[in-house]
Amino acid sequence: MTEARPPPRDSKVRSVSINDVGNTILVGTQGSELFEITNIQATADITGATLLQRGHFAYELWGLAPHPTDPDVYATVGDDCTLRIWSAEHRRPTHEMAIETMS
Repeated sequence: MTEARPPPRDSKVRSVSINDVGNTILVGTQGSELFEITNIQATADITGATLLQRGHFAYELWGLAPHPTDPDVYATVGDDCTLRIWSAEHRRPTHEMAIETMS
């Protein structure tokens, strides 16, 4: 997973799944990231992976706060020392920020 962009936070593999055709692999990491590797062929080198999803990755989510006026936006913090702003509609973080302490 060294060729993944952005690079994984913790590249230890937790789960691997391959599609029925055998040309796409999904890899879940210890860092709570999901990468997709596509166009796999028996003779081709794997050149990289695409980040599909990223979430909190330590043990607990410690805070959740909805935006006061925008129902699509909410924020989360956890013991992984990150603050994330999410889109409910897209079901993914739109912004991520490292903070100095668990929150």
